[in-house]
Amino acid sequence: MRQLLAVSQKSWTIKTSQRQR
Repeated sequence: MRQLLAVSQKSWTIKTSQRQR
């Protein structure tokens, strides 16, 4: 369960990073 959350967080971080760019 923790691993899944980490992956989700990574994906969200990438999405936010792309949006900021």
